[in-house]
Amino acid sequence: MDKTKIAQWLYTGWVVEHGFPNGLPTFDELPDESETNHAADLLCKQTWLGIAEFIQEAIPTDRRVDEDELEELRADKARLDFLDEANARLNAQAGAFYGWEIIFNHNVNRLMVANSQLAVDLNDARAHGYKSCRDAIDVKMKDIEVRRARDAKLEGEKSDG
Repeated sequence: MDKTKIAQWLYTGWVVEHGFPNGLPTFDELPDESETNHAADLLCKQTWLGIAEFIQEAIPTDRRVDEDELEELRADKARLDFLDEANARLNAQAGAFYGWEIIFNHNVNRLMVANSQLAVDLNDARAHGYKSCRDAIDVKMKDIEVRRARDAKLEGEKSDG
């Protein structure tokens, strides 16, 4: 992300956080050096650009998110939000409390809407009903991480013994 976009994001956040956006210029309206005789306006823009430059330099290059990656992250967020919003609408219309469940087995990998009152789904997998699809994904990823660590430890013990 370039320095100007970072500065614009910081300035806008500051204006909103302090609750007085009325009467303050937007970042784009703040004058550049050649456009103003008002030292305060110029200093304001230069200050935000300086902070943005510091942030840019403080973040290691390999940790920076480029514009394409940021757009992909926004798209992934929108997809997950879409799923949670669709489930919320379903629950509101049906008067239900369906959550989310991830099923992984030898036959299928599936993210499904689940009802915590159901004992089984069509694949005899237990439905936990997480409120968010993100929670269901996070729990399954953690389960897999724990299992892989355990398996690696057992494998290490076999090779040592």
